[in-house]
Amino acid sequence: MKNIFLRNLILIVFILISFKLYSLKIVVDKSGTGNTTTISEALVFVNEGDTIFIKNGIYNEDNLLLFKDKLYIYGESNEKTIVLGTTGVPVFTISSGSSISNLCIKLEGEPSGYAFLKTGIYVSGVLNVKINNCRFSGGECAITVSNRTDQETSADISNNIIENYKYTAIYLENSYFEVYNNLILNDSANANAINFMEHCSGEIYNNTILRSSEAFRSGYYDTLNVKIYNNIIAYCNVIMTVPENILKFYKNICWKNYLNFSDWHNDKNYEVPENLFVDPMFINYEKGDYHLGKNSPALKAGVYGKDIGAEIYKK
Repeated sequence: MKNIFLRNLILIVFILISFKLYSLKIVVDKSGTGNTTTISEALVFVNEGDTIFIKNGIYNEDNLLLFKDKLYIYGESNEKTIVLGTTGVPVFTISSGSSISNLCIKLEGEPSGYAFLKTGIYVSGVLNVKINNCRFSGGECAITVSNRTDQETSADISNNIIENYKYTAIYLENSYFEVYNNLILNDSANANAINFMEHCSGEIYNNTILRSSEAFRSGYYDTLNVKIYNNIIAYCNVIMTVPENILKFYKNICWKNYLNFSDWHNDKNYEVPENLFVDPMFINYEKGDYHLGKNSPALKAGVYGKDIGAEIYKK
């Protein structure tokens, strides 16, 4: 009996040694009270499954490469934990199974190379990435999901506020994705909210998109499998180009856009059935409160009886 107990005990000890049961948490604090003072230094010490917690402060860092998978990086506040990129390269290049949340990512300087590489978070050749509850401003793009490898790419992008970008808020190419519950707003005459290009498959739903040049810009239509529903698109120049090639655009609210849809060539103003062309009735659009008013036509009007638009908080 004792021999059986000893054998089992040895086996348990061997398993505990062989497998990492507890992840490491590294605290980054600019004031020096954490484990490191920079994000780049924290990335040197992490292993798969570890966590990096970033305290409030301004971190002038970019080209931050996540070499290990399944990392969880999050900030103390998406208003006061600021990562400032300045050199024209991605701030973060994320790894498979990793997530980045609760950060304020600001981009400055001129882009280097392709415009969409001057981005807050770059996703390429990795799976099951999550980007949520962040604030983005400036730069060419906030988030780029563009597979330029032989590996599949997938991303979950949700609960972010994206503004003041120069090219596009979210760039999608050769990837699988879910994009939902984001607030995207801009005042640039040439900036688009969401670009999805060839070989894209995914769903874009419950976003609120305001004041963009084009809410959706698409290309290579025969390779797209994208559903767009439950979004509010308002005060944009164009909702989307060539709608006859996008057959899954439904249950959206479109309001005061210069053109609903355009085919690029002759600016035909299409209307697509199963969408509402009505005032979403925000609580106070002028003051940046994009909650839905109690009489809003968006309430319970979407797919599955859900509200249309993003569930966001007052700015």
